[in-house]
This record gives sequence, C-alpha cells and structure tokens, in this order.
Amino acid sequence: DIDLTGEANIPIGNKIIGNGKTINYKTLPATGEVFLFLLSGGTISDLTIFGPNGNVMAEGGFFGAVKVLGLGGYVEKVNFINCDKYGVYNQGVRLNQEDICYITNCTFTGIKRLGYGYGVWTQYGYSVIRNSVFQDGRHGIDGSSESNQYDVQGCTFAASFYNYPIHLHEYGGGKSGAGMVFKHNYVFGKQQPIDIWPPHSGVTVVDSNYFESVTTGKIG
Repeated sequence: DIDLTGEANIPIGNKIIGNGKTINYKTLPATGEVFLFLLSGGTISDLTIFGPNGNVMAEGGFFGAVKVLGLGGYVEKVNFINCDKYGVYNQGVRLNQEDICYITNCTFTGIKRLGYGYGVWTQYGYSVIRNSVFQDGRHGIDGSSESNQYDVQGCTFAASFYNYPIHLHEYGGGKSGAGMVFKHNYVFGKQQPIDIWPPHSGVTVVDSNYFESVTTGKIG
C-alpha cells in the first residue's frame, strides 16, 4: 500500500499503472477541496484509491480522487472507495466535445458525503462509462451545465443509494447538459432511480436497461 495523505493535484499526463496496489488517503483536509490526481490526456489504471471518508456526515473540507482536465483521459480498472465528495470529477472544457474521459471496469463505493457524493460528476466534459459498478453512494452519476455529456453502457447501479443514482442537475430554463445515452445497464433498488432534465442540445436516449423499480422517475 502507498500512503499519499496530504498530497494534492498530482499531475498525470502519461500513465500511472498500479499493478493492483492500494493508495490510501487517510484524512480530510481541514478546509477547502482537495483532489489527489489531475488527469489530462493520460491513463490511471489497475489500482484502488481508498479515501478518507465513507460516511454521510463529516467534519472539515472535501476530498476527490481524480479531476479530469481539458485533454480528457482514461480511468481503467480503478476501485474508488470512500472518496467523500468525488470519485471522478470530469471538468472538461466548455463547448468542446472532444474532451472525453473514458471510464471502464471501475467500481465506485461509499461516496456519499451529504449534499454531494458523486461517483462521477461531469461539469463541461464528455464521460464515456463502460462495465462499471456504482454502489453505496449518494449519486452514481451527476452533472450540471449546458454542455456535459454522458454515454453510460453495460454498468450496474446497486440498490444502495440514498438519492437518485442517475441524476443531472437542472441548469437554466429547466434543462441540463448536451445529451445522454443510457443503455444496457442494470439498476437495482425500489426507489425512483432517475432524475434527469431535458438537454440543452442533443438527445436523451434510455434504451434496453433493466430497472428493478416499477417507476423509473423523470427522464428529460
């Protein structure tokens, strides 16, 4: 195991291959918001990031594991555990459709800070998520702008969320984002799993999924 407690904004422009190792980040910052890695065009693969808080309530600042900048990148076979506010924050570049972050074969567990708790948050970027598992969190995926995009396929959302696992915040005029594809996913739990607003541009496609809940919720 590797202890990186107190480190912040480590740039990843090439590759970090964990070979199954665990990175521990043991304490929240006293104030503010800290990200462990900044990903811009590189790859993070084959490791576990064990964060400082898996509880709903916490004292102090906020922790996020990976912040993705304008060049996008690849997050592959990473287990995000107890990462407080964010597993992956895909910031991207506003009105640029090429800032793609590919997230494949990952797990997001215990990310449930009150008022936040996002497995993946997409601000202005484009998040393509495949074959990943979201469990024991507040929101599995979320975002808020006129330009964020999601393509989520082959993923599993466990019956352990205390808010909508599939969510897009309203961003001006009762709309959000630039389109969303949600196909071939398994969504468990009896609560309504979806709350997404109509897109500012593009289309929302929800097709060929399995929902345990009888009522899926609001689909823009």
